[in-house]
Amino acid sequence: MTHYAYHVGQIVFLAKHFRTDQWKSLSIPRNRSAEFNRYLKKLRRRGTDLTRLRVLAADQTAETVSIGIVELNHVNVTVPESMEDASRNFYGSVLGLQEVPKPDESRGRGGAWYQLGNVQLHLSIEQVAGDNQASKRHVCYVVRDLSLAEERFREAGVEIIPDEQPVTGWRRFYVRDPGGNRIEIAQRSEG
Repeated sequence: MTHYAYHVGQIVFLAKHFRTDQWKSLSIPRNRSAEFNRYLKKLRRRGTDLTRLRVLAADQTAETVSIGIVELNHVNVTVPESMEDASRNFYGSVLGLQEVPKPDESRGRGGAWYQLGNVQLHLSIEQVAGDNQASKRHVCYVVRDLSLAEERFREAGVEIIPDEQPVTGWRRFYVRDPGGNRIEIAQRSEG
């Protein structure tokens, strides 16, 4: 699961730095995720504008796989059944995401689907008790006004988790949904 979460983190990074209309193809070295991350860091150090890249490829790697990604469709987060109502309130009322109807086949399973632009968040019920509190895996939402977002969370009684590893160009903090899933709230920094 850790390996999977690592790749989800890469996809979240790509979604934050590339507009989906710019994703023509994506090549990532097979079994070389660390090398892929070093490649991105090297591009940033060179001052490469990552938002203008149309094709992302491994730096001189012989073994690559192009899977033809065309969009990020949805992210799924899971909560225990006992947290379903609180989680639906959190995503619908506190975050203000628009709930959309689930397909008929999925309606009897609990949870909810939310729409944000072209991407959906699927809230699913999971019976297996996991320790989400210990995990750093997360979804990131970019906001226009970080201070306003923080104020709204505090008003709703949501604990703010400070950013212990700042990243140049971003101001951010974290919260957890009622099921313990970590959520990054970020705003681009000026300058």
